[in-house]
Amino acid sequence: MGADAHDAYARGTSAYRRGDYAAAAREYAAADALAPNPVALQAAIDATVLGDDPVFGTTLLDRARGEPRTDALLTTMLEPNPVSLDQALREKHFERKYGPSAYYGQG
Repeated sequence: MGADAHDAYARGTSAYRRGDYAAAAREYAAADALAPNPVALQAAIDATVLGDDPVFGTTLLDRARGEPRTDALLTTMLEPNPVSLDQALREKHFERKYGPSAYYGQG
């Protein structure tokens, strides 16, 4: 995380601790924009929920859906540099849950 992103994240944490969730969300989102990071983005989303800002929260969710992420918060916390799965394996798991012949997680 770059210095500017780190500073924004620190400001977000400070605002969060004060209970200023709107400011926390803005700072965490700024940190993620400067240096994309699933932890910062998740913190921003959480702060929008606590701050009752569904419009900004939706914007952040759209950002989360639009950016390729390794596997969000837990994976990054456990392994900062995870190995990407083989494309064929990812497609197999996607198809079994969402494809035309889906059989996993249905019903």
